[in-house]
Amino acid sequence: MINLRAMLVRALPTASEHMLTFAIASATAVTLIVAGWLWRRAGEDAHSDAGFALLGATTVLTAYHGLYHTGLLVVLAVVLLVNRLNGLGDEARRARVLALGWLFFTLGPLALFLAVPTGKWPAAFSSVGILLVWGIAALALALPQTRFAATPLAADARGPAVRRVWRA
Repeated sequence: MINLRAMLVRALPTASEHMLTFAIASATAVTLIVAGWLWRRAGEDAHSDAGFALLGATTVLTAYHGLYHTGLLVVLAVVLLVNRLNGLGDEARRARVLALGWLFFTLGPLALFLAVPTGKWPAAFSSVGILLVWGIAALALALPQTRFAATPLAADARGPAVRRVWRA
């Protein structure tokens, strides 16, 4: 499975049943409280691509059974984050988020499954990716929307130079 419950079961294999249940309930509560706080704080921006990306990642993380087909919600979250970063003109971060999506939800799990024919390692790998997507979506929702704009600098032999500046 690819959710908080599976990550904690793998991370705490010797924990008692009560301790494990407490850890799962605590992690789920913290995830939901932080996501709810970010959505309330975002106001109108909660209905943006970042808000829906956070919703998808939170849904998969807190699901009781987070199976691979449930992980499509996180792939959708990656697409929404890429769209938001593309709209802001931030090409470097857009490329990193897109690479993260390919690595954690396509190439990485496939390579791990081919190397070790079990579903546990690919699931653990994808779970880490979901946490990263959740964190990126939370940051994108928490930070104000800004756009990159090009401003001309002095030209050199390679052509006109461009400097990126933040625009609110």
